[in-house]
Amino acid sequence: METQKGTYVARRTVYSFFLAAFAIIFFIMIYWASFEQSLKIGDPMMGVKGSKAELKIEIRNESNHAIRDIQVFVKTNDNASPNKQLVQSFPVPDLNAGETAAFSQELEIPDNLSYVVEVRAPFNRTISIPFTLDDVTVNPVSIEVGLSENGPDDWQMSVGKEYSLTKKICNRARDALSSVGWEESINGNYFEEPMFPTAFSLEILQCKSFVSRLTPTTPGMATFKFKVIVGELRKEIEKQVQIVSK
Repeated sequence: METQKGTYVARRTVYSFFLAAFAIIFFIMIYWASFEQSLKIGDPMMGVKGSKAELKIEIRNESNHAIRDIQVFVKTNDNASPNKQLVQSFPVPDLNAGETAAFSQELEIPDNLSYVVEVRAPFNRTISIPFTLDDVTVNPVSIEVGLSENGPDDWQMSVGKEYSLTKKICNRARDALSSVGWEESINGNYFEEPMFPTAFSLEILQCKSFVSRLTPTTPGMATFKFKVIVGELRKEIEKQVQIVSK
């Protein structure tokens, strides 16, 4: 009698287990069936344009009905707080059956160069696409600027004294750079000498150095802006200069 009771309990336990497993699988199937995969993504690309990243995606509606309220979400780390995530959302026009939208958006470049892009729409499964920019693509050249008469990062100058402004630009890219543009400017009339743009080429791993003379004429707090241009890439750095009287 005890043996039959034990067998009954064991069978009931097994039946309960299979019933629970079946219910879980059933609800998962219902959940996935309730969301379509009508949106398709084609040719996703993340590149660099100017000083920003550029996201390009083709979003296609492959269903036989219109899809509305489509959103593209972009998740990045906050440069000021690396543990904080920034989320931006961008609307996509409604798509009728068979239509395609060419989505394009410029984005700030985070320090870790990584993005997660999500395409969402009601009753459609979220499409997630990770992107990581190549550091060499973002920074194909390195830049060093300084005053040869001063120590590193010493940007104090005296009125009437001539200084040598040194600039060193190195090619970090995997290919030669046929045209590298260089521009420099300052926010005021603090120097005798004008500043001129220049252009040059760089072979793989090659560095070029340039020196220009600067003589301050007016005391104040000036801001140098140095810009390097490689194709569509624009990289700019600023240096604060304190000009003091003799």
